[in-house]
Amino acid sequence: MTRLRTLPTDERVRGLGIVAIAAVLAVVVTSIGAPIRIDPDYEGLLPVVLSDIPDPVFGDRVDDYALIHAMVLMAAESRGDVETATGMVARLRAAELPTGWGMPWEWDAFGDGSVNPTSTAYALTTGLVIHALLDAGEPVELRIAEDWSTRLDWYSDRRSDAIWTPSAAAIIASAAARMGYLTEAQTIFDRLGVGRFAWQYSDRQPIVNDLTNYVYILWGGELARDAGVDVPWTRGEALASLGRYGGVYPTDVELSEDMIRRLDGPWEVSGAGAALALVSMYGSVGTWRTRTVDALVESRVLPRFAVHALLGLTLADHRVPD
Repeated sequence: MTRLRTLPTDERVRGLGIVAIAAVLAVVVTSIGAPIRIDPDYEGLLPVVLSDIPDPVFGDRVDDYALIHAMVLMAAESRGDVETATGMVARLRAAELPTGWGMPWEWDAFGDGSVNPTSTAYALTTGLVIHALLDAGEPVELRIAEDWSTRLDWYSDRRSDAIWTPSAAAIIASAAARMGYLTEAQTIFDRLGVGRFAWQYSDRQPIVNDLTNYVYILWGGELARDAGVDVPWTRGEALASLGRYGGVYPTDVELSEDMIRRLDGPWEVSGAGAALALVSMYGSVGTWRTRTVDALVESRVLPRFAVHALLGLTLADHRVPD
């Protein structure tokens, strides 16, 4: 795994100054409704990622989203931004539910009428938060054995979401592995091995994963491997498989109308940024930095998507050369 350098104290970013202008940026972005020019780096993206710019799916409360705070925490740790990291830990602690982390809004994840309340913990979000807190040296008291050991293949902690979703399963299983639950995690990755590199989004949605969710599976695999799980594919195979994605989706699949609408937009920012984060940690950056920057230039910069670019660019720019 590529080592990341932490900046000396006198180089650390002063997080509050950056975060303070987030509200102003949100007003500007919302009012113009078009791409804005932001420096494609940690300092340029952080205020936007932590702003309350309305989200095309979740509305205007996305600034309270634990997934965003987890990724900002990872980026701040790499950047050496102690102030922002401390703030993200506080936000995550304040948002903790009895079984993990979720969203501050109701959500019908599979469009089946089973609307989850705000007390719902989601596997993907919970797993990412656990990883972020562990990376920051924070104690994690989530009762994995009690709450998740028999539900690592559930989309959320609610029975109505007992649906196999590979991206969510890979992330929470790798978090469980880091907390010592190797047997439970191994079971999940054995199942993931059956459909390796051709995973569908879920048992309810037999469609190809977009690049972001595909990266979640690969990322979960590498985190689990580092924790001692026998992942049924090699790191080299995982990184090479990214070449199938020329954009949001693989180049060898027929796109539906919904998939076409996601091209060259925020989903491209998210996907390229997630891939950049992965290769920065485990491989060679290659063209992923350029693809991430190009996507930022060509798309509206929205927090839930741009946070992946924030993490990817930060890891790429502050990694120790091999």
